[in-house]
Amino acid sequence: MIDHVIAFKAPNLDAEAEEALFAKLGELQHVPGVRGFALGKNFGARSRGFDVCMRITFDTRQDLDAYEAHPIHKEIVAYNRQVTEEHICFDFESR
Repeated sequence: MIDHVIAFKAPNLDAEAEEALFAKLGELQHVPGVRGFALGKNFGARSRGFDVCMRITFDTRQDLDAYEAHPIHKEIVAYNRQVTEEHICFDFESR
């Protein structure tokens, strides 16, 4: 199983903009090959300023590659970069 984990810094979003971001990110669960999807806002004190985290799981690396190239993903990446300040991504194979 492949885990694709992304954390975003989005400190200046009002409630409406935050809701729009979550709705837009939620569309990613419909990309073919996505096996699991989780999205949430940080509530802890150890996030180093990262507010939003998303985990998407895939069966194979090929599924992740196809997801990265999918038009829905590309559209949401462009949107996300307009409303968030920074992101960090981790891709790993579960043991």
